[in-house]
Amino acid sequence: MKGQRSKSPGMGKIVSLLPLFFLLVVSLATLPTQSYGMNVGKLLFMSSIALAAITIHIIFNMEKNWLRIDTVFLLSFFIVNFQWPLMYALTDLVPTRRYQAYSIEQFGTFAASLSAVSIICWIIGYALWPKKESLKRVDDLGGASKVSAAFLVAIVSFIFFAGESFFNRSVYQNRNFDLTQVVSGVAGYLYPLVQIISVMSLSYLFYNRYISAPNIPGKQKSFDIYDISLIGLIALYCAVFLVAGDRGQVALVLLAAGLAFSSKVRPIRASEFILLAAVGFFIFSIIAVWRGGNSDSATPFIEDYGYLGISTNLAQSIVTLTQSISITDAQGFFWGKLWLSQILGIVPFAQGAFLSVTDLSLYEISSSNYITMFTLGENASTGLGTSFVADIYLNFGLIGVIFISAIYGSICSIMINWIRGNDGFYRYFIAITFGCLILYAPRSSILFSLKPIVWGIALVFSLIRVRKFR
Repeated sequence: MKGQRSKSPGMGKIVSLLPLFFLLVVSLATLPTQSYGMNVGKLLFMSSIALAAITIHIIFNMEKNWLRIDTVFLLSFFIVNFQWPLMYALTDLVPTRRYQAYSIEQFGTFAASLSAVSIICWIIGYALWPKKESLKRVDDLGGASKVSAAFLVAIVSFIFFAGESFFNRSVYQNRNFDLTQVVSGVAGYLYPLVQIISVMSLSYLFYNRYISAPNIPGKQKSFDIYDISLIGLIALYCAVFLVAGDRGQVALVLLAAGLAFSSKVRPIRASEFILLAAVGFFIFSIIAVWRGGNSDSATPFIEDYGYLGISTNLAQSIVTLTQSISITDAQGFFWGKLWLSQILGIVPFAQGAFLSVTDLSLYEISSSNYITMFTLGENASTGLGTSFVADIYLNFGLIGVIFISAIYGSICSIMINWIRGNDGFYRYFIAITFGCLILYAPRSSILFSLKPIVWGIALVFSLIRVRKFR
């Protein structure tokens, strides 16, 4: 099968794990004894260890297809956690905001060290999960008319409730409500809903066309009128959010399509993967400048940072980790309390009800809001977000970084198997949903994909007829 992972013998796994465990021991043994301070030599050493672990992973997971959940995660993770510390250490380039430069200067070495430990553990967890051959299950899908109708209603409703402030991009220039969202009220609930339906529609199309049709005798192999309507609605969805300058919603649909295409239709070669990544970073950096209202220059990031500037928007999320280190130095760990927002967010209105009953503030149950409050104050008009390592470290410290990163690596390994479509549509949809968010996983909460998956499965049960063919 195209893009199929080659099955490595048990000895091959041992050969790959031995150097990884060695790198983990070295990274833990050389972890700075204090979190404060910038040591360029230590930073370069830890960055080299992380790069060595990534190289080992690539060598022992070599295949024709490079556009995969693991490669996207590793690329994004390295940019988020190492680009700015390395730029700061090796060049005279610094972030434009003074607090960002100061935070990296104070905690950049320890942040890079934690990140090296995290990515090594992620790769170990990925390698440890047994790669068993799936029993091929093929599902027969129906319900395109229901999906089309729901998608259309969701888009039209979102456009109506989002209002002019969303489409003239002023929400990005002067945001003063819930810092984790770009819209509020009814539109705030429709925002993730329309995203989930777009991914569900794309999953339906790819599964029907490239998995069901070739394996079910008599199954129509061409797109019908409802399939064509879903394609049109996906295009409309992308156009709506591009007009608003919301690159995240467009990126996730494009990544979902890319992962589905490369896993089943044609593998993406290494050169194509690199080109797609560079073009993607460049385009979405331009959108960030455009939506921010900067009319003086279309590419200030290139003028300030050269070609490294195309990914500085993603890379600046390292500040969430350096600030998290500062927070825990002052206040200790939160032991899962800052995950409550993501968990409660699964149930509509549950977060608001919980906050009203407990008299807590949002920042007390959300790592992204806590980092923003700590850095910019309680009346901040913009949000800093969080990141994979910061989210774990704030809650559970170094021990959490070790074990939770490994667990997440195992989950990614499972998703790569499911995205091939050999385990039925439900698992295929979960893998596509998980995969389309993987670019943002290193700069978000580790539970970021939980709500889209749970809501998505509920919508699949409601709208799509799934019958096991074999």
